[in-house]
Amino acid sequence: MDHFPEPHIIRSKRKTISLVITPEAQLIVRAPMKTSFVYIEQAVAEKSHWIQKKIDHIRRNGGPHRAKQFIDGEEFLYLGEMFSLRLVNNQQHITIGQQLYFPQKFLPTAKHHLTKWYIVKAKEIIPQRAEVYRQLSGWQYRALNITRAEKRWGSCSPNGTINFSWKLMMTPIEVIDYVVVHELAHLVQKNHSSKFWKLVESIIPEYKKRRLWLRQNQNQLVL
Repeated sequence: MDHFPEPHIIRSKRKTISLVITPEAQLIVRAPMKTSFVYIEQAVAEKSHWIQKKIDHIRRNGGPHRAKQFIDGEEFLYLGEMFSLRLVNNQQHITIGQQLYFPQKFLPTAKHHLTKWYIVKAKEIIPQRAEVYRQLSGWQYRALNITRAEKRWGSCSPNGTINFSWKLMMTPIEVIDYVVVHELAHLVQKNHSSKFWKLVESIIPEYKKRRLWLRQNQNQLVL
């Protein structure tokens, strides 16, 4: 099962194994009570092509969102990559490595704590990216804010303040860069005219590819 996120195994009195891919691209294995893990691995391996096809389709096209359950093995996006959740008892903060390590004590208000973690990361990374493109373009902004916006990735205020949603931390760094350049370009062109898009293209020639990723995956960028 090296090519797939660790499955969430549910054992019951059923007589056969069932494999289910959730709308969040999570593999759920329903198995009889005494089924060995080796047997489950074999069952998953036999269906590997089907599993990968389903997961790729969901990640590519999005799907109906369901609230996260915050269970071991559930997947969360960070900088465009999927990380499996690992519930832990012996730490005080959320950390990320090979997995997303999440203190069990946060479970009663899990969404709140994970949102705060994303916001902290956004405040570390997005200003760095904005500075890179400020220097490259010469477009000067007055201030930069990280917001809790749910439907707007970014915005540019009349006074020269640029704003970015914390949810961008779920996207690849290339997509963050596109949104940053998009808002910086609004400092020069307030509308979405052809002149505006030429400004964006002058900094990111392949911006359409990055914009397409955002449109295709926006349904997955939620908690």
